[in-house]
Amino acid sequence: MPKIAAESLDANRSLRENDLMQAALDLARDEGWSEVTLAAVSRKAGLSRTAVYSYFDSAADLIADVLLDELMEITQVLAATLDAPGSPLDRINAWLTAAVAYVADGRHALVRSAAEVPLPPVRRAEVTSWHRRVAEPLVGLLEFTGAEDPRATAAYIWALVEVAVRRMDAGASGASELAALRCAVAKLCASA
Repeated sequence: MPKIAAESLDANRSLRENDLMQAALDLARDEGWSEVTLAAVSRKAGLSRTAVYSYFDSAADLIADVLLDELMEITQVLAATLDAPGSPLDRINAWLTAAVAYVADGRHALVRSAAEVPLPPVRRAEVTSWHRRVAEPLVGLLEFTGAEDPRATAAYIWALVEVAVRRMDAGASGASELAALRCAVAKLCASA
C-alpha cells in the first residue's frame, strides 16, 4: 500500500491526482498527446497502473482534466490582469499582453494540439466551454466602461486575439502582434 504523503486521505488523493496530471502534461510537452497513456503516466508518476484507474477512467479523461486545468488557470491569470489599476483600456492592454505571453511561451500550442485528441463528446464539450470562457472576464470590464454591447465587443476582441494567435503560429513575432492588437482594440473600444 502506498504511503500517505499528505496530512489527510483527501489531501493525499489530491496530491496524487496532481502528480498524475503533471506527469501527463510533461509527457504531452515532451512527446505529444498520443504518448499520454495511463501506462506511461503511471510510470512517470511512480504509481501502479491499477492505482491510476482509481483517479481516471481513461487516458482521454486524464487529458481532458489536464486541458481543463490549463484553461481554468489561464482564465484566472487573464482575469487577474483586469483587476490591475489603470484605465479600462490599460487593463484590457494588460489582458492582451498576458494572452500574447501565453501563446509565446508555448502553452497555447500544447492546448491547440490537443484538438486532435479523441475525447469523449461530453469531455470535448467541457473543454470547448472552458475555452470560450477565457474572454468572459472582459465582459464585466466592458460593462463598466459603458460599452453598448459588452458581449459583442468581448467577442470581437477575442476574435482579434485568435487572428494574432494564428499569425504567431505562422511565425509572426509576439511583439508585433501585441502592438497590432493594442491598436485594433483601442479603435474598437473607442467606437463601442
